Amino acid sequence: MVRTEHVFYDPKVFFHLAEAKERVIRDFNELASERLKELLETRHLYQKVSFDPAQITSGMRAQILPASDAVLFDRWLEELSQERLAPLTGSDLLVVPRGGKPEVTPTLLLQNLKLNCLKCQRREAFVPAWSIDFATEFWRLNTSGVTFTLPPGFQLLMLVYQCQSCEGLPEGFLVRRTSWELQLHGRSPIEGVEVPKYIPKPEYNLFRDALIAFNTGKVLAALFYLRSFIEQFARRVTKKVGRVTGDEIMDAYNETLPPKHRDSMPSLREWYDNLSVPLHEARDDAQVFEEARKKIEKHFEIRDVFEIPESGRVQD
Repeated sequence: MVRTEHVFYDPKVFFHLAEAKERVIRDFNELASERLKELLETRHLYQKVSFDPAQITSGMRAQILPASDAVLFDRWLEELSQERLAPLTGSDLLVVPRGGKPEVTPTLLLQNLKLNCLKCQRREAFVPAWSIDFATEFWRLNTSGVTFTLPPGFQLLMLVYQCQSCEGLPEGFLVRRTSWELQLHGRSPIEGVEVPKYIPKPEYNLFRDALIAFNTGKVLAALFYLRSFIEQFARRVTKKVGRVTGDEIMDAYNETLPPKHRDSMPSLREWYDNLSVPLHEARDDAQVFEEARKKIEKHFEIRDVFEIPESGRVQD
């Protein structure tokens, strides 16, 4: 189990400086790798995670002998934020021989991930296939004469994974590291999202694009897609075309619902109006989007459970 919350050291145990460093780096490697996994599995474009090792080093300083080496330990911790993390595929931490003695070095271990596979249309296990760090490779291979002034602790990582189920085309992630932060700056292909099976197929793309827009920080576009999803579904059910107001369309749709279910279903008419407010104000309102999504999904879940037809005829 990766120790990412709190790491406690026995206060009765003391370490020489070299041993203290090795213990911290091992725990630090696990922390950074777990945060990377969290970033790729649960976060979206331009979101970030922190892997500040303060939780790891808490208490360690007082356990270093001789006590004078604690000052050296503090300086070394400052330098650690500037160290490059070597991305590594495999199950073992990177060990590099130096002077004939193996030494654990700062490493970003690439773990298996659970991601939405566009081909499989579900969440599957993805395995790391390849990785590269721009900063390291540029300085090693550069023959163009172009130079960059990179701040300490800066890395630009390209990480490639493959779905274990379909073994399809690889998927890539662009991760930017600045000191103790990892930020997701790119994906290829674009992030797959899970859409409930009861969302109607003709308007499926609008609902999916609303989720993708929201995940990439384009909240206003997400609001527009979600309201368009409601309107286009209602137009199809009511067979209304041409220049008809949204209010007329939604009122007509409401009349197609069976009275015995209508009052227990979240109202698409109400959420069409709620979504219109931030749209008319050109306001990014994430709370309205999230509430609307939940209520709209509930509406279609009830339609699915009671097998309400899309014929446009009211049923008693």
